[in-house]
Amino acid sequence: MASKAVLIASVVAQILAAALALRLNRRYPAPAAWLFISGAALVMAVLHMATLYDIWHTATVPQEQLLVWTRSLASLLISILLLAGMALIEPLFRQISQAQRILEREREQLASQVRETEDEMRVARKIQRDLLPRAAPDLPGFDLAGESRSAVWTSGDYFDYVPFPCGDLGLIVADASGHGTGPALLMSSTRGLIRALARTYGDVGELLTQANRAVAADVQDGRFVTAFLARLNPATGEIRYAGAGHAGLLLHADGSRQILEPDSPPLGAASDAVVTVRRLDPLVPGDVLILVTDGLLETQSARGEQFGTQRLLDVADAHRQQSAAGILQAIFSAARKFSDDGPQHDDMTAIVLKVEST
Repeated sequence: MASKAVLIASVVAQILAAALALRLNRRYPAPAAWLFISGAALVMAVLHMATLYDIWHTATVPQEQLLVWTRSLASLLISILLLAGMALIEPLFRQISQAQRILEREREQLASQVRETEDEMRVARKIQRDLLPRAAPDLPGFDLAGESRSAVWTSGDYFDYVPFPCGDLGLIVADASGHGTGPALLMSSTRGLIRALARTYGDVGELLTQANRAVAADVQDGRFVTAFLARLNPATGEIRYAGAGHAGLLLHADGSRQILEPDSPPLGAASDAVVTVRRLDPLVPGDVLILVTDGLLETQSARGEQFGTQRLLDVADAHRQQSAAGILQAIFSAARKFSDDGPQHDDMTAIVLKVEST
């Protein structure tokens, strides 16, 4: 009689385990797993009932009593363990479910913040792009083109055509250290500073010297700005230039090449630095002046080689019969091809000035 009671308790435990599995199936999203567990519990309950039926209707001899007790107790132990396991696993699934809901809320919040950030960065990028020249000024006898391509949303590079009161035109490329939002802000302030100083200082060396003092006073975290400023007299073709940690390139009509080395450190690197000015012989038809930032020159191939000055001049020389815009695009395309169309790691900016044939 005791063995029958044990088997009845075992059947009840199996049915409760199956019911608990069905309950978990409704509350937590794992239908297949819980249905399998519930089905297994029901099958075991049926087996226990079959055993109970045999014991109930079949007389057992004393020698079989030990076997019946062992089977009955084992069935009850299995049922209790299954029921206990089902009961103890529910809090775990409850915690997982809560964690999933929290994760989903945080994912939605993060997605919202990302959308807001992207919207803000789009606005910042548009504002910065609007600060760049929309078109090159019309200079009789000269063909002029410029472009800047940022590595991320905003750029630390810039180029500009700076008018001087006397009618000369300043050509400048500059590169704030790093790239992203911080350098972009420094670039924007430097642009405004250069334009303001050009109204007062006609000497490009003095202009960059004053700009250096202002940048050094405003920037205290080791940031700096490399810059190259060339002042063109459209009437004579004469150029006076000054470099602050930045070189210019000149491709002469006769095929010779000249690197216009900087004489001064970058703006902001030393507050007492004096930027000197140099003079070029008047440009002649066929001469090509190229101003680029390091992003182009330091473009790397898959083997780790840099695009470099000589490759850039080779490309410009090969396309020198094209317009300034054509030469400019050829340089960008060659750098892109050199990198095997890999990701752009730095901002790229260039100006090309070509003296047209008369």
